[in-house]
Order: sequence, then C-alpha cells, then structure tokens
Amino acid sequence: MLKKKVHAGVTALLNTFAISDAGKEREVNEDYFGYLADDFGSLFIVCDGMGGNVGGDLAARTAVNTILEHFSELPNEYHPQKELQAAFSRANTVIRQMADEDPSLRGMGSTAASVLIIEDNAYLAHLGDSRVYIFRRGKLFQLTKDHSMVQHMVDKKKIKPSKAANHELKHLITKALGPLDEVSAETAFPFQLYNDDILLLCSDGLTNELTDKQIRNILRKYPIKEAAEHLLQEANASGGKDNITVQLVEISGIYNLPDDYKDQNPVTKHIDYKKLIQISYVGLGILALVILFYLSYKLFFKG
Repeated sequence: MLKKKVHAGVTALLNTFAISDAGKEREVNEDYFGYLADDFGSLFIVCDGMGGNVGGDLAARTAVNTILEHFSELPNEYHPQKELQAAFSRANTVIRQMADEDPSLRGMGSTAASVLIIEDNAYLAHLGDSRVYIFRRGKLFQLTKDHSMVQHMVDKKKIKPSKAANHELKHLITKALGPLDEVSAETAFPFQLYNDDILLLCSDGLTNELTDKQIRNILRKYPIKEAAEHLLQEANASGGKDNITVQLVEISGIYNLPDDYKDQNPVTKHIDYKKLIQISYVGLGILALVILFYLSYKLFFKG
C-alpha cells in the first residue's frame, strides 16, 4: 500500500506538453487527453473515441474525466495498479450506462492509455491501440502492446510484424472502454524513471502515420513542446487520416541513468512468468529423475 499524503522517496519533476488535432480527413476530433497532479502523484491519459462523431467524442471525454475523477477521490492508502484497474472499470461502467440510456450512443467506446507517476516510478494501464512509449538515451521503446486484431495475428505468427502497419484490419481493436459490461485494463510492472526520460502517450493517428524511427528522430532533435508540434505536423503531412494526439512528459530532478545501464525496454525486461513456470516444471522433472536415480542406486547397493 502507498500513502497518498506522504511520499518517502524522491519525486520527479515533470515538464509536460500535449497537443491534439482532428487531422486532415476528420471533421470532429474524437481524441481527448487529460492530466492530474495531486498528493497521489501525477496521472496522464490519452483516449481515442469510437462510435460516430457524437458518441466517439463523448466516450473519450467521459473516459478521461471519469478516470481522473477516480484518482482525485482516492483514500489515504491505495494500491496503484488496483486503482488503475478500478478507474478503468468505473469509466467503462459510466460509458455503458450512457449508451444504454440513449440509443443514438449505442456502440460508442474509447481506447485509453495512461501513465501514473509516483515519486520516481511509472505505472501503466491501457486498452486498445493508443500507446505509451519511453524515449531514453536516444532510443525509443514501445511500452504497451496494442489490443488489436492485427497484433493478435502477429502474436499468433499469422503475419509478420513488418506487415502489420499497412494491414487492412489494423483499425480493428479487441479491447476498449464501453462495448462490454466488464473490461480489465492491461497493467505492467512499475519501472523506475531517470533524468531526461521522455514518456509519450499517443493515439493511433500518430503511429499509423509515422514509424517509430521517425518519432525517435523528432524526439532526438527538439525540446518537448517543439517535438510534439513537429510530430503532429509530420503525421498530418503523411496523410492525417485520423485524429492525432500527442502527450509528452519529460523527467528531471531525480537520478541519472546508471553508466552501466543496458538499453532495453523497461517493461519487457521483467521476468516472463509463463517461461519461469515452464522452466520450473523442467527443473522439477530433472530433480525427480535425480532422486529416482539416487534411490535406485541406494537400493541396488544395499541389496
């Protein structure tokens, strides 16, 4: 449990800038973003609505406002990952109720990508294909995995990752706030932040137009305000077929990255527990064989 009112460790200083645009082909911007800093920490969120001009915009706004409201009402003690789950579930319930009460809103929903920063640690939660990245020491790492049909096909090795970006089904998502009565947000192990880290939250209007390499190069070149503006401009220049939202958070005032730090994704570097279980089974099998051999050996020589 974490104390809401008192932080024992060092707290990161955050420089943040966000920008959103309807793009070149959409009349209504159905993306929405938000930010709340309080005693609990700092929470950043980007949502991408779906379900028509009215429904999509309303779903995204409702998602952001409900999740931020949930964190503004936290008790003195709370568990970050559980509260992220609870906030997402609460937003899902509110969106479902609104759609049930108004037939014109049926089918509305929203993606959500969020980062909760407490002291010098980051906690992630997301649904859908809005993403969170970290730009660290000149390299860009994608911290979330899309809940989409194309990502599912990549995971099942039905298509190559290189084919995903232009696949005809890339807009079909498999998880979102709103469509189902119950939903479970995907959370990740918390990871430590360091000075000069930059967190990027964005809708797919950015990542469908720009490659990770293009995003990385812009973040290398500009301070965060100019970087956000250039990311939006380049996404529009590449087509701007969807709404585009960029939220950047720059970290300072804590620890420098260790000199011996190995460049790696801070989320996926954690132990894969499925593999750990498989390894444990193999180890137990080997141990059983060793014991069996030992007992057989003892019985043989005793006889």
